[in-house]
Amino acid sequence: MVWGRLNHAYGLADDVPDLLARMSPDAGREVWDELASRLCHQGTVYSASFAALPALEEAARGWRPAERVAPLMLAAHILASDDVEGSRDHYVTGLEPIVESLHALALESVVSPGLHRDDFIYLAESVLAFEGDALWGRRLEELVSGVFSAACPNCRAALTVELGEGVSFFAFDPWHHPDAEPYRSPISPSPELGEVGRRLTEWALAAEQREVAAQIPYLFGRGRCPSCDIESPVPEAIAAQT
Repeated sequence: MVWGRLNHAYGLADDVPDLLARMSPDAGREVWDELASRLCHQGTVYSASFAALPALEEAARGWRPAERVAPLMLAAHILASDDVEGSRDHYVTGLEPIVESLHALALESVVSPGLHRDDFIYLAESVLAFEGDALWGRRLEELVSGVFSAACPNCRAALTVELGEGVSFFAFDPWHHPDAEPYRSPISPSPELGEVGRRLTEWALAAEQREVAAQIPYLFGRGRCPSCDIESPVPEAIAAQT
């Protein structure tokens, strides 16, 4: 492969091999920020992004399950991006075995006991991204803060979904509604989680992530818009924010 013929966010990608050679299980190392800024800059991906997937898969495969968060998350962000410079089909052709391996590695890792809560969420999102889930494969990471950007599917009011301990609610997005009353509309948890919710709960319990497991029924619950008072499912409100 001639990296100098590929592009990343800042131009020719001839600096990528050195960065890939410096990868380590330490997700806090600067190399991961450098790779992410080049290969998935503000959600945009490039020819070099897809060319890096085999190296990311090789690194993840060589490390213990709990050490794989950084390469799996970066690979998932690349594959989940809908902002591609060039032809996605051209880039991913031939990489199907790599994506299958990344998916298997993420499935193995997400149920590892002892993960940091944030790492569990990133790994769960990665599994869903490798499966092509266009919503949760991109948006589940907002569970790290507990605040999701959303919009009312009925009146299109800009909202937030906020999942806390013991209380979850819809609220006006203060960025779009700076003068709105800080009214909070409670979210009711759903007993019917659906396939994604069920799997997330199973992973969370297997990984001893009981706090996350307790939030899942609210993530798939229902609430009323504080603007129009129409009830909608939380996933629909999150998906309505574009």
